[in-house]
Amino acid sequence: MTCNFSGLTSSRQTFAVYLKRKACLNDNQNARRKVDYVQATDWHEAKAIALAKPENKAFIIDGRPKEVR
Repeated sequence: MTCNFSGLTSSRQTFAVYLKRKACLNDNQNARRKVDYVQATDWHEAKAIALAKPENKAFIIDGRPKEVR
């Protein structure tokens, strides 16, 4: 009897990554926040994927990404 655990270890979940604008001189732009939904195997990978997107260059991570169910 063999057990197949391949589906359990590499499943991809959807994470909500919360981003906030990098510090700059304009206070209106500093207040901007954004949520980016990415698919990853864990929250470390979700952070890396969200920061690698070109549209998120002006943002930094604001807290730990949360799994969306």
